[in-house]
Amino acid sequence: MGQRAQRVPPQEPCNGWRLLVDRQDFGRTLQRPVVLPEEAAPGELHLAVERLALSANTLTYAAMGDSLGFWSLYPPDEADAAAGWAQVPAWGHARVLASGLPGVAPGSRWFGLWPLASVLRLQVMPARQGLRAVGPARAGLNPVYQQYREAPTGDEAALAAQACWQPLFITSFALAQRLALELAPGTSVILVSAASKTALGLAHLMGGRTRLLGLSSARNTAWLREMALFERLVSYEAMPELADTAGPVLVIDFSGNAALLGRLLQTLAPRCQRLLCVGSTHGGEVGAAAQGLRVPTEVFSGPRQIQALVADWGAGEFDQRLQEALGWWTEVQRPWFEYRHLDGRDAIAAGWLRLQRNEWPASSLLVARPGS
Repeated sequence: MGQRAQRVPPQEPCNGWRLLVDRQDFGRTLQRPVVLPEEAAPGELHLAVERLALSANTLTYAAMGDSLGFWSLYPPDEADAAAGWAQVPAWGHARVLASGLPGVAPGSRWFGLWPLASVLRLQVMPARQGLRAVGPARAGLNPVYQQYREAPTGDEAALAAQACWQPLFITSFALAQRLALELAPGTSVILVSAASKTALGLAHLMGGRTRLLGLSSARNTAWLREMALFERLVSYEAMPELADTAGPVLVIDFSGNAALLGRLLQTLAPRCQRLLCVGSTHGGEVGAAAQGLRVPTEVFSGPRQIQALVADWGAGEFDQRLQEALGWWTEVQRPWFEYRHLDGRDAIAAGWLRLQRNEWPASSLLVARPGS
């Protein structure tokens, strides 16, 4: 099955482009031209997207586009929306081309959730730690997804590392803080889809605190063993081996695969005491795969836990602890991952298609550079 991307000829001079996906079939994409006005309106920024990190996290945002409102971050025009097209958001950096907001200078770089596009317009207002996007379509969204922070200048490697790791590791960090308080002594923790980057960050943070077991595809187990983050690694095909897991078990799922979870819980019964749903590397909405399974289940909300930690520690203390942990992790993980750059709209469209088919190696860190 080849790439199914459509390109629409621009009807007027084109300043850039955006990539839309079919909300019912993420393998179908549509490229549209974007034309920016000559001047930014009051409170508006015109931005060029420099780099975006594409990962299973990006797919999760698409899978939960309706339920958590991600489609409303950057809605397409009415005709495309009515036809079922949408813009997928991804974490990364954008540079200001023109500013209608005092204090935000052209040329400044901002980190946050941007669309798969080369340029965009965004209505913003000042916030405590940078900028906050505003507009009727964003009214019900969690504030974590609406914030933009100015990013210091840095080399490409440092910026790519921030784009790829910070959005994922912050979930690992928030979950690790919660588990440190809640996890009962003697509990074994099984991470499903252990090769996901958020799972690896969590395993790194929890090292030595409890017994960690990883469940992953056979193609990833040798690579995962090199990291020495898990006491035991088992492939999906060898899942019955987990039947001898001693003591109570907490399953943390990053896969979103209903059939896989059903087999795992049958293998573990009755020792699995809780299922915590975090991600969806296999596609689908987080938590949907757990419906009908006879085990106490919770969908973990990273933004809610982050807000709780900020309330307990204060924003400054939270950020300091996060950055210290992230700095440590980015050094530790360096030998195991390879950055792969997707330069320009055609490479990004093709890379997106491979991502939603799970064709990229787990060791890949995908950096889309729309303007290249």
